[in-house]
Amino acid sequence: MGQTYKKIEVIVVDDGSTDQSAAICDAYAAKDERVRVIHKQNGGLSSARNAGLEAASGDYLMFVDGDDYLAKDACAILVKALAKYPAEVISFGYDLVVNEEADLFPRHSSEPEYAYIYENVLCNHEKLAKDIVFLHNFCVMTWSRLYKKDLWQKLRFPVTGINNAEDVYTLYDSVRLANTIVCLKNRLYYYVQNPFSITHADVSMKKVIQDIIATEHMHEGIVKDCPSLREICAAKRYSQYKRALDLIYAGAACDAQEKDFLIGRLADLRNNRVLSLKRHFFCQMIYKEYFLYRMMRLVAIFAKKIFNKKHAIK
Repeated sequence: MGQTYKKIEVIVVDDGSTDQSAAICDAYAAKDERVRVIHKQNGGLSSARNAGLEAASGDYLMFVDGDDYLAKDACAILVKALAKYPAEVISFGYDLVVNEEADLFPRHSSEPEYAYIYENVLCNHEKLAKDIVFLHNFCVMTWSRLYKKDLWQKLRFPVTGINNAEDVYTLYDSVRLANTIVCLKNRLYYYVQNPFSITHADVSMKKVIQDIIATEHMHEGIVKDCPSLREICAAKRYSQYKRALDLIYAGAACDAQEKDFLIGRLADLRNNRVLSLKRHFFCQMIYKEYFLYRMMRLVAIFAKKIFNKKHAIK
């Protein structure tokens, strides 16, 4: 609300808070007519964002997570960029905040600093899609962009099954219908590092699998628009499956359903003829490596039982 650009609408979603957050939000709304508060039952980050999308009335929108905040001149810089390039999406940088508050007037120019402009995207998605796959010019986080509201007309965040990878899930869908995308160097967002947040909780197999599902959804859209990127997308997913294996080797908790999921994905990757011969060979080796690991685990468990039984007899 302290933005130097004043013509804004601030939608605050109280997602079933149990502390004094609701009262604080209502107090701000009573003092500033630009603030609208939505009180709802707790439904998670995606549900809260969807509620905000439904209520938004402006032509453009952006997201700010509960722990984070914007530079005071963020909206002013974005409006200046829109005046020069009437883009549907503007991407910007961010600063990490660790154990201290950052300067709300950061050390960047008060004018837009342009890094890259995507034009006529609707005629050719390949450059945009490839940069998203490799996260070049793009941050995964939804809050790192200003969007024309029309882009979200038929798009919402997933409310079931994906509660830690909703940004990945919607990344390509939220920009693929934009004809002009502007990428700024300006760091306008402050990403507060909260060790108790969802993002910074310990990595688990469940989170890795959610990330895999979200990435597969994103890649499905990319390959549909750009078939030439099919092998690149498959190779990127290979690295995710390898990460899942590394977690298992490190002793990460993994239930039967998660194991079956991973086995199925590895089998699909092994049989995926889209990959080049070299990558296909490594995918097959990973699949075999996993089953070798499982056999070694079973042998170790069996040997331990025999050892314990012999000592029990003595």
